[in-house]
Amino acid sequence: MSNLNYAFLLNLELYNAVIVFSLGGTKESIIEYVKGNTTEGSGIPEMLEREMEDLSKTRFHGVMERYEEQEMFLVWMKSFDPMSPDDWAATAHEIFHLTMHLMDSREAKFDLDNHEPYAYLNGYLHQIVNEAVNSALKQEKDGKKEN
Repeated sequence: MSNLNYAFLLNLELYNAVIVFSLGGTKESIIEYVKGNTTEGSGIPEMLEREMEDLSKTRFHGVMERYEEQEMFLVWMKSFDPMSPDDWAATAHEIFHLTMHLMDSREAKFDLDNHEPYAYLNGYLHQIVNEAVNSALKQEKDGKKEN
C-alpha cells in the first residue's frame, strides 16, 4: 500500500476549535488545501505557515495556536501508510494530545470519576480520522483524488 496524501478540516464548534489533519503531503500542499477550504481572514493558513516553518525535520507533529477566540490545531504526518500499525499508533498518540488539550482548555477534570467526556471525544476524533482514511483509500482506488 502506498502512502496517502490526504488533508481535511474538522470544525469542532462545541470546542470553538478547528483541526487540520494531514496524512501525507508537503507544507505547500497543506497550506494550498487549507486556503481553498477556509474563509478569508480565518487566520488558519497564516497559522500553518508560521507553525510549519520549524516542522520540516520530524515525521509527525501536533501543534496548536489560538487565533482570536478560536483554537487551531494541526496534526500532520509527513507520510502515512494505512497498513502500518506504527502510523496508526502515531496518529492515536497525536489524537490523545489533542483530546487532552481540548478538554484541559475547558478546565475539564480528568480522573477516574470523570473520564467519560475524554473517552467520547477521543473516540469521536479517531472515528473521524478512520472515516477520512477510508474515504481517501476509496478515492485512490476509484482513481478520484480530491486533495
